[in-house]
Amino acid sequence: MPHADWVELNGRRVPLAAVRDEPDHYLKLLSAARTHKAAACLCLTPALPLVTRCSQTTGRHHLAVWPGQGPRHAPECAFHRLDRTMSGQGSYESAAIRDTADGTIAVRFAAPLISKPGQDRPQSVDQQACPGLGRRSVGLLGLLHYLWEEAKLSAWRRGARGRRWAEVSAALTEQLAGITISRRPAESVLHVVPPYRPESAEANLAAIDEFIASLRADANQIRRGFVLGEIAGIHKSKFGFRFQLAHQNPSPHLGIYLSPRLDNRLRRRYRHPFAAAADVVGGRRVGLFYIERSTGGFATAVDAAVMLTNRAYIPAERPNPHRELRARV
Repeated sequence: MPHADWVELNGRRVPLAAVRDEPDHYLKLLSAARTHKAAACLCLTPALPLVTRCSQTTGRHHLAVWPGQGPRHAPECAFHRLDRTMSGQGSYESAAIRDTADGTIAVRFAAPLISKPGQDRPQSVDQQACPGLGRRSVGLLGLLHYLWEEAKLSAWRRGARGRRWAEVSAALTEQLAGITISRRPAESVLHVVPPYRPESAEANLAAIDEFIASLRADANQIRRGFVLGEIAGIHKSKFGFRFQLAHQNPSPHLGIYLSPRLDNRLRRRYRHPFAAAADVVGGRRVGLFYIERSTGGFATAVDAAVMLTNRAYIPAERPNPHRELRARV
C-alpha cells in the first residue's frame, strides 16, 4: 500500500517528516542508504528510488528526488516535481540546467564566479553582457525561480501550517546540497540567510562573515557569490543604498550595498516588489544578490533579482525563468 509521507532507508520504513526534522537521529540509516543506494519513496507501488546526499559544508545527509523522476511521484508527495516542459525550466536548453550521472544537478550561471582582475567586470547579468542567457545559461531570476520550484516553495499543500522563513531557509539549504553552480558546489557560492534565533545568532554572524571573506578580491583572483534572503529595509548609504535583510543583525557591515544605478535598474525591472501596494497587502520581497567583496570587506551587489511573495512566501507571480529575457529586452 502506498504511503505518500513515508520513505524506506536501507530496508527500514520511516516517516519522511521525522527524517527531515531530525536528520542526525537517522544518520546511520541515511549513511547506509547512501552507501548502498537503498533509499526509496513509498508514495506509489512499486516504490520510486531516491538519492541520498551529504552536505559538503555541514556533513548532514538528506533525501532528494531521483533525476528525471519527479513527475512520476504522486501529486501530494514531497518529491513530486512538474515536468520541465510544463514549467519555466522548459525554456532552457539542457546545457543550462542538467541532471548528472551522480544524481546532482548542474546549473550554468550566465556570469563568471571567478575571474582575473584584468578582465572586464560584469555590469549586470543581462543578455547584452551574457549572450547565452536563457538558452545555454541561467540568470539571477532564473536561478531564484529554479531554487523556489525545486524546494517546492511555489505551491501550498492542503492542511499545511503557516510557512515561516525557518521552513523556507531549510528547504532551500537542503536543495543546495545536490546542486553545482558553474561547476562549484552551490553551498560554497550561495549563502541562504538562516532564521534568527538567540541561541544561534553568533553562529549565523560567523557564517556570513566567513562567506564574505571567501569572496577574494586581490591581485590574483576575483571570486563572486550569491546571497539569498528576504529584504527587510532599504537605506541610503554614502555611495548608494544598503539593502538590509531580514533575520540579520542590522549592523551596516551586514547589509548588501548597491549603487544608485543598480537600485534604479531594479526598481524599473521589478516594479511589483517595489510598489507601495505590495507593502499595503503585506507582501514579502525576496532577493538573490550576485555580489563581490569590496576593499573594505562589504558585500557589494553587481546585480540582483527580486521576487514578490505573499506572507507564506508563495510567489505572487508564477515563477518563470524565461521572463528574465523579456524583462531585460
